[in-house]
Amino acid sequence: MRIVTFTGACCLTLTLLFSGCSAVINVPGPVVVEKDNESQEARKANNPIPDARKTIQRLLDEGSLVKAQDALRDALGRGATETSLVDVYTQVANRLLGEAARAEGEGHFDTAGRFYRMALGLYPKSSQLRTALVMTEEAIKLKIDECADELMTSGLVAYREGDLAEAVAVWEKISPFYPDYAPSNVAIKTAKQQIENLERLAPDKAD
Repeated sequence: MRIVTFTGACCLTLTLLFSGCSAVINVPGPVVVEKDNESQEARKANNPIPDARKTIQRLLDEGSLVKAQDALRDALGRGATETSLVDVYTQVANRLLGEAARAEGEGHFDTAGRFYRMALGLYPKSSQLRTALVMTEEAIKLKIDECADELMTSGLVAYREGDLAEAVAVWEKISPFYPDYAPSNVAIKTAKQQIENLERLAPDKAD
């Protein structure tokens, strides 16, 4: 009787043991894979540089310079450094300066001013990148001043001819790239006041 009881107990113990092992063996697989996936996603989120570089280069290849500039600024805002993106950084900055110079040469000073302003906003702190750019920071600032001056002069021509609306329209092209340009801000305020006065006194002469 003791032998039967002992044998039965052994069989029961072995059955439970093997059954428990099977459960342990089958459970860890999915858990490990899930953790690996989470780790990969975390590493990808913490390292935006490779994807950012590919995106910026693709936009440059497509000719989407402004979007490439936006993508570069976004990457920098997410923790990428200037030197980590040195190849695409210099491409974006120099192409902005190239487009600015082209627009300036064609007399499109508002477009030129905007491109110069974008390039100035990206002007690097790294000396390595600065030496790779085609213009210095001071030269870019000077170009922004020159573009604003050209538009100011064009607006004055219209103003002196009595075309106040055209003068204001020209001067308002300055603010997107030089919002603190005092001459145009004062001139716009003065011209708009004159237009209001004309509309009150002689509506047919306001234009």
